[in-house]
Amino acid sequence: MSLETQSSARPRKKTKASVRKKYLKVPYTYVRLLVSVLLTFIIILGVSLYRLSQYQMAERTKQSEYEELLVEYNRLETEANELLAKLNMVEYKNDSTQVTLNRQAAKLNEQDAKYSQELDEFTKKTEELQGQLEELEKAKQEIVNQLNEIPYLPGITNLTLEEPIPLAVSYSSDPIQLLSYKLDSMNDIANAELSSYQLLTDTFEEIKPILNNYPSIWPVKGKTTSGFGMRQNPMGGTSTEKHYGLDIAVPMYTDVKSTGGGTVTLAEYSGGYGYLVVIDHGMGMETYYGHNSELLVSVGNVVERGQAVAKSGSTGNSTGPHVHYEVRVNGKPVNPVNYVTLSD
Repeated sequence: MSLETQSSARPRKKTKASVRKKYLKVPYTYVRLLVSVLLTFIIILGVSLYRLSQYQMAERTKQSEYEELLVEYNRLETEANELLAKLNMVEYKNDSTQVTLNRQAAKLNEQDAKYSQELDEFTKKTEELQGQLEELEKAKQEIVNQLNEIPYLPGITNLTLEEPIPLAVSYSSDPIQLLSYKLDSMNDIANAELSSYQLLTDTFEEIKPILNNYPSIWPVKGKTTSGFGMRQNPMGGTSTEKHYGLDIAVPMYTDVKSTGGGTVTLAEYSGGYGYLVVIDHGMGMETYYGHNSELLVSVGNVVERGQAVAKSGSTGNSTGPHVHYEVRVNGKPVNPVNYVTLSD
């Protein structure tokens, strides 16, 4: 190979200008890109600031309009309140005037109808008094009927009352005279009723001790499992027997109450009766309470109606917890149902 060929094949040495030119080419591209970004950012920022200023301006405008509307609303509300106050004042004056007119009219009507009203009131009171006297007469008669219906009540065989006095009749056309007749008649009737009530009161005082001792309530609250009279023997078999009282089923240890006031004459275990309490009520009347589990009284104790005298049980000839209750008059058993006149 020749020297000339070697020299042409050798790479040329780069000059400073070419190196500088290649070096400056790359930064210039970046600078252009950076300038483009900056311009874009500035444009976006400017648009945003412009829109923000426009929004703030619109908000200020709305706020101003809202304040104006609020002031107008307050003004209208004040005017409405003033009008309402004036309207209330007018209504108050109208009401006051109407009340005054009504009072004057009522006063005139009252004065105009005064005597007629007083007469009507007297007539009404007379009729009410007459009705009350009639109701009292019915009440008295009902009490007497109830007393007469009580079986075996010594001292009361057939209590009667006097016939009531009829109301006087007047054919006068004068209302004042008619009222006077009615008042005089009512006075006579009232005196007769007072006398009749005095008689009834005296009778009650006489029979009050009898009524207090009368066996008139149930000894317990329960189901009657066996009544008074003939029945099949509850202890078994086909034979029948006379049952002299009532069997009332109740739970064990239920309070057994005296059906009337009286004196305990027996309180002990008595054969088929089991633990038995017998109370003498006077008037020849006795009550028996059998098959108890516990006795709460002793012989000689004075008891009142409704007082517990024993606890129920199943002693003696008994098939289960119950109370055997008897009423005897002069030693003879009678049906206790006929003597229960009060609810416990």
